[in-house]
Amino acid sequence: PAYAVGLEPILVTIEPSADGTFGKSFHRHSDTIPPSSAKYYFADIITSMGSTAVYTELEKSKEEGRMSDLTRATRTALNLYALKNPMVQMNVGREDTYLSLGLFSEENRVEIEAEIDKIKNAALKIAQEIVRHYEDEISTFTNDHLIKNEIMVRSEIIDVMKEMGVKPGKYYEQMCKSLGELGYPV
Repeated sequence: PAYAVGLEPILVTIEPSADGTFGKSFHRHSDTIPPSSAKYYFADIITSMGSTAVYTELEKSKEEGRMSDLTRATRTALNLYALKNPMVQMNVGREDTYLSLGLFSEENRVEIEAEIDKIKNAALKIAQEIVRHYEDEISTFTNDHLIKNEIMVRSEIIDVMKEMGVKPGKYYEQMCKSLGELGYPV
């Protein structure tokens, strides 16, 4: 999903990690997606929801890695939410947050969680569409390249994507439209 929405891939690995996941995907901002922007955060959320999309659409994904990706998506969604609501400071996976200190009401917490769910659901919808559209390419990339190499760097990823005819940023406009519909700057 990162490549499909316009992020620059850096590294993909299938080596098991200490946190129980079975691989990592690293990407960075691009010319069309500046760092720390609403676009960057949303693109990162779409990418993080990719493992859930693979799980729901293709019924293939490791549960441990998927849970790690969902946590990352939630953290990033909070960063996106904070662009519109800068006084909000929440953390996922930590006890010491403004919410736990009683600075927010239960009503505000519910409202924030609902917005985070909307963001993640919109991202999942795009990730699922990407996975459905590129199902064969995902399978080829994984089976013919990633499993064989275990680690692939940026140039290798881009070469394989070009070889398979995957257009970088094909879902960029759809991502921007969805982000605008959520009320975030595009």
